[in-house]
Amino acid sequence: MYIFSRQICLLFFIIISNALPAFTQSGSTIIFKPPYIQFGSGGGFSNTSNDYIFTSEGKLYCHKEKISGEKYDSLLKKVPEALTKEIFNYIVKEHLNTIQFNESFNMYSYITIHSDKTTNTIIWGNPSAKTPQTIITLNAKLRSLLVN
Repeated sequence: MYIFSRQICLLFFIIISNALPAFTQSGSTIIFKPPYIQFGSGGGFSNTSNDYIFTSEGKLYCHKEKISGEKYDSLLKKVPEALTKEIFNYIVKEHLNTIQFNESFNMYSYITIHSDKTTNTIIWGNPSAKTPQTIITLNAKLRSLLVN
């Protein structure tokens, strides 16, 4: 009787453990192919950041890093092709893939543009530095993707 109840408990455990998803399946790190844009904001007392990745295929991801250093990306949505092209064309038109602007502060925002051959990071937040309008406009376009 004792052996039989152990077998039932073991069988029950196997069924339950296979039915529940593993914690490691909550997200995974993706290797993105350029061109893509990484953007976000952070800093402050907790020094946390909110990071997103927007690909040229129109996929918008939330990028997270755990305290352990483990990184994972979760797909938020697929953006229409016309809007995706508008954003990537704006970067080229306004030369944002080459502009140099690094005005970090306690609270900051950033945009990193990954091209085939280069990577350019733009950082702003310093209230005493005037952020170019082209950067503000691109940030507004990217932030608008997070709504809806």
